[in-house]
Amino acid sequence: MKLMSHLTEFEIASLLDKQLHPTKLQEVERHLADCALCSAAVAESYHLIKLPSTIPPPSLSSAARRRAEQLVKREKSVFHVSGLFSSQYKLAFALLLVGIIAGVWYFIPRDSEPIIFRSPVSAQAPTLIMPLDGSVVNIHVTEFRWSHIPDAASYDFSMYNEHDSLIWRQSSDMPSLMIPDSVSLQMEKRYFWEVKAMLSDGTQLPSDQASFIYTE
Repeated sequence: MKLMSHLTEFEIASLLDKQLHPTKLQEVERHLADCALCSAAVAESYHLIKLPSTIPPPSLSSAARRRAEQLVKREKSVFHVSGLFSSQYKLAFALLLVGIIAGVWYFIPRDSEPIIFRSPVSAQAPTLIMPLDGSVVNIHVTEFRWSHIPDAASYDFSMYNEHDSLIWRQSSDMPSLMIPDSVSLQMEKRYFWEVKAMLSDGTQLPSDQASFIYTE
């Protein structure tokens, strides 16, 4: 027996309009019982044309009817699952949006925490000019010099002996100092000195430490 190919649109329309010859109708029903694709096409066409309630659906065999019902249920389940996934995506997007808004709100300054704009701090610390690190200082040369820092309100000068004990500390508005007579240095001893630039906002910029040997 020759196998029937898939139903044409004309055959589906004739089936729905009950215009098929009884012999052809039996052939179509046998085909629909074994062909899921044509069964789905018939079911879809039936729902699309929206038959009036007074016109009953096409007469199908029990096997063809079961196949069509299974396909309709399968399509409904697929639509239901896709709807669930769509709802999950909407919920995830909503949670992400809430997180972004909360993060932005957290970093917005509050009225109780005003923004304080500080003057830019120079990254440059004082450079010790004289005496040079490791040099020998004569007793007749007792002046210390360092580089000027434009933002400095004053300078804090400190001198230490070999035991890291502070022996002289002095504040200066100028980038230089003279050793006073009240400070007694021992001959052939090494001393260390450093300077801190004191900015108006309280920032301190310390220099490197340099050493010298005091001699005649």
